[in-house]
Amino acid sequence: MEKYSQILRQQALLSPSIFWDVKNIETLSDTAIAERLLSHGNMEQLRNISKEKIPFSNIFEEIKTKKRRNLSKKTINFINLYLQNNA
Repeated sequence: MEKYSQILRQQALLSPSIFWDVKNIETLSDTAIAERLLSHGNMEQLRNISKEKIPFSNIFEEIKTKKRRNLSKKTINFINLYLQNNA
């Protein structure tokens, strides 16, 4: 999982505007980084963070089942379809 954490942080560092309110990205959880990348990132970032299927699926399931989340139903549906077609 450490390797996956590095992938998430690399993607986060490529988009500082998504994390404008965070002084140190290293303090964020993997789930928080993934949720922001999924809600405000681009297609290339989705491809990069979903290459590791098992850790991504685990984090995505955690995000989907939270009562409060930043992902719209359309975004969740799109990611589900993307995973079905690219698994």
